[in-house]
Amino acid sequence: MVSDYRRTPLHSQSFPQEESTRCPTCPVRLQQRSTFRKYLTLLASAMSVSLTRYQTEWVLPAFSACLVSLSNLHTIEIYYVHPNITTAIKNAFKGCSLPSIQTAALPAAAHDILRCCPNVRDVTCSGEVDRVNMICGAIVARCPKVERISCLCLPEKSWKRPSAAVNISQTHPTPFP
Repeated sequence: MVSDYRRTPLHSQSFPQEESTRCPTCPVRLQQRSTFRKYLTLLASAMSVSLTRYQTEWVLPAFSACLVSLSNLHTIEIYYVHPNITTAIKNAFKGCSLPSIQTAALPAAAHDILRCCPNVRDVTCSGEVDRVNMICGAIVARCPKVERISCLCLPEKSWKRPSAAVNISQTHPTPFP
């Protein structure tokens, strides 16, 4: 019998106690972890992450498997991707498909993740002007349903020196109504 996850809060679920095996990296029983995973796949609709260089050989394949398992995920926001891990991202997401994602906000270094989203409709990219071509190439190659593209692209020197960035208040001195 499948319980209705909308009526019963997660913390009030009673977990079977016969499973005493513990995960080596966290104190939660494995049975509890599988129950959490079941609820997570049903409830998660948006994900926001930053991808650094820390243990990319382990983190990125686990991240791609996590995204594939989230069937209701429709929005992914990636705030930061270290520029040296683009090859690791490409290898981790090779053969991966994320058909439920409709909105993606990501830096140009994460263009290989965008290639896995054939049904994406709204793309927001950020990064240096030189790298935005990678996002455009991913959209042309694998994302035929894109309806809206927005970019926050600054010259390369503005990422290194904030004083070189464009001041928006000078460009639009009056606030919009």
